Amino acid sequence: MLNVPKDGYLCKFTTLNKNIINSIYENNLWHARVDTLNDPFEFYFNFIKELPNSTGDLCKLMDESNYWVKPHLIVQEKEAALQLLASSRESEVRHSIINKLIEHEKLLKIQMQTLCVCSLSEAYDEPLMWSHYGDGMRGICLMFDKEKLKGSSLEFEKVEYENTPPKLDFFKQYKKYKNNEEMDLGKFLLTKHTGWTYEKEFRSVSFKVNENINQLGFLKKLNKNSLKAIIMGSKISQVDKSLLITLSEKFGFELYIAQANTENYSVDIKEFK
Repeated sequence: MLNVPKDGYLCKFTTLNKNIINSIYENNLWHARVDTLNDPFEFYFNFIKELPNSTGDLCKLMDESNYWVKPHLIVQEKEAALQLLASSRESEVRHSIINKLIEHEKLLKIQMQTLCVCSLSEAYDEPLMWSHYGDGMRGICLMFDKEKLKGSSLEFEKVEYENTPPKLDFFKQYKKYKNNEEMDLGKFLLTKHTGWTYEKEFRSVSFKVNENINQLGFLKKLNKNSLKAIIMGSKISQVDKSLLITLSEKFGFELYIAQANTENYSVDIKEFK
């Protein structure tokens, strides 16, 4: 059976392709831009955009948010708003704000879609993972040491599964965005629909993609010996199997084989001999 402690690893299901072979040789992990992922609900959220009821609180919010305009227009925008408020035309001010919020909400969501994410899992013996991501037992499962990942400055946090998307305070995030501060996205980064619970996902999210970056994502260098084992699906090709044997001898990771247990619809992991 698998010799990796159950709480000591995170795994990646995939097929043995050119990119994976390169990652094994170079000892790195790919972080993909969110807008390149297949799941249309990935990093999905709703904004809370309720305006204050009192005129005083509304003015304060407008001032803190720089009136939602470019810096050189702030003075003119402030004077226009004051004139409208002075003539009891607050409804026009609120209507103008709502239109600007719609525009800036789109901009913020576009920016958030350029975040990069690496998703791993605890579910090395989950049948659906082998079916959906392991190419029906024709693929592989890479096993990474959790502590080694931490030593590589990667924080993989547990994903929570809920029936409704998280909500973010628009004004709080907008003020951070305008001040070039890191947005406090919190729960939105770590929430998926309950239909994905079987994945038992952990994810690393990057805001600062400054190494080996291209338009699709970036590669993160790992500590030596982060890859502890590879599990091969029982239907893996002989060519891929031979290549993995060679790679395991070269880099020192263990090899296992995953087989479908037809008696109880589970997956058995056994040492490859």
